[in-house]
Amino acid sequence: MAPDNVAAVILLSGNAFPDNPANANARQSDVASGREMGLRAFIEARGQALVSPSCQTFEHVVGLIADMAEAQGDEVHARQAEMNIYRPDQRAAVHASYRPILAIAGADDNVCPQERYLDLQHAPNVTLKRIDGAGHFLPLEAPGACADAIAIFMKEHNL
Repeated sequence: MAPDNVAAVILLSGNAFPDNPANANARQSDVASGREMGLRAFIEARGQALVSPSCQTFEHVVGLIADMAEAQGDEVHARQAEMNIYRPDQRAAVHASYRPILAIAGADDNVCPQERYLDLQHAPNVTLKRIDGAGHFLPLEAPGACADAIAIFMKEHNL
């Protein structure tokens, strides 16, 4: 949206698509469930959907996510849900960008559909890096692989 203000863009577990309108009710239901159950219990119940089952530190990562959710609270959870519900379509901006873009995706990401990641690779300046054994929380599940992908990208683009 402001290419003169950035040298490059790195998307971690993100994509340029708007949210599917059918997800709105589920997102609002998740917020209500988080309030009812408590965010820790909610995250622990959803762990399989958030973190790759093949993550070697699965329980630890789910615990970290639950810690972060509790620290931020219900209102932040609600704002994140609303932000996703109304997320604008940025595909045209990605395809028009003359800045390099690195999209890092967990091969086992159940939150962001893989076809959305795969769509990004059709943009002229996008590099897609998929990380095996990782889900949606890449920096927690595969910190070394994320760091390596970013370092390679930055070196390739003299950043």
